[in-house]
Parts: sequence; C-alpha cells; structure tokens
Amino acid sequence: MNRTKYEQIKNGVKNSYNLVAKKYNSLFENELDTHEYDKTLLDEYSNNFKPNEKICEMGCGPSAQVGRYLLSKVYSIDCLDFSEKCIENARTLENRITYICKDMTNTGLPNEYYNGIVSFYALFHIPKPYQREALREFYRLLKPNGKLLIVNHKGSLKKTFKKIWDTENLDLFANFTNKFFMKKILIEEGFEIDEIYLKESYYGFPKYRIVVKATKKET
Repeated sequence: MNRTKYEQIKNGVKNSYNLVAKKYNSLFENELDTHEYDKTLLDEYSNNFKPNEKICEMGCGPSAQVGRYLLSKVYSIDCLDFSEKCIENARTLENRITYICKDMTNTGLPNEYYNGIVSFYALFHIPKPYQREALREFYRLLKPNGKLLIVNHKGSLKKTFKKIWDTENLDLFANFTNKFFMKKILIEEGFEIDEIYLKESYYGFPKYRIVVKATKKET
C-alpha cells in the first residue's frame, strides 16, 4: 500500500468518526461500568505511576472512557484523537482532562513527554504496514521505562465499513491482527514486551482481543 492510499484511508477514518461521534458516545460512554476485567487491567496499569506523572490515552474517541477512568487513579491525563467531533464530545464529559486533537502517528508533542501511554481499539483502524508509525511515535513520546498498554482486535478481518452504528456514508477502515504481528512490530520499534495475551471480547465480535503490556527500554 502506497502512502497516498494510506492517507486516503486515514482521512476516511477521521471523517467517519466525525459522523458517528454522538451515536458512538450514546452506545459506549459508560461501557466500562460493566467491564470488570478492563477496570482491573487499568487499575493494575495505574499502579505503575506516581500521582504527578502524566499518561495519555491515544485514540480516545468521543467518550474517552479509558482516560476518564484513569483520571480517578492518577492526576494528569491527556486524551488524544484526530477526529474533531470526538474531541468536542469528549470535552463535554470531563473538563479536568487535557484534550489534544492530533494524529497519533505524528502528534508534534515533545520527546519523552509521557510516563505512560494507553490505547484501546485504535490501532486496528491503521493499515497493518503503517501501524509501526504509531508505535514509533509512542516510543518517542514515552520517558525511559515508560509503560505502554494496548488493546487491539484479533482476527483476519480487513474491511471498509460504509454503514455502522445506524450511520451511513462512512469510509471506516478496519483491519484486525494477531499477537505475533503485534509482538514483532513492538520489539522492532524498541519496546520490551512485559506480557501479551488474548482475552475474550465483551461484544462477541471479534471473539478475542489482544492485550499488550510493554516498556520503553532505558537506553
């Protein structure tokens, strides 16, 4: 896939989330209330940090569920998404978070800016050949020994959705992956894998998601 096609896909994802932001939020704003495993996962993740350390949720969507949950555990949270409508909606839910409307593959933020980065269900919207660009940016943004937590859909699906969540005229690309590919590109981008495993999905499709815990190696 060439860069022109990749940029077209990214624009399609961004525009699609601008269209579905409010509907998505109505469906998923409070999903963590019943996702006990995810809350435990985030509780354990938050134990890596001191209160004054800074965490970013990458690809926060219109509900910033993960960032809002982590705010109760740590004091400094950023939520980043490249969809203007996602950021606009997320701001209405929690004003103690700093919201950043940027592409997570090229944020423009300073080197070693965060102690932790977490990303739930965002990487699968990036074509697999370009997912390492996001990981490279995460690595650049993390401080030495910074902690990365990723949850990504497992599977072989590769599709551009034209209608989803009762919304038409979309151009929403998705490609699922496997843990071997995830492990490979993380290691190639300099991360040390602490743990990688499969966990059943809450919604039944796909059946599993990939949970990755990794650390930026201290150079």
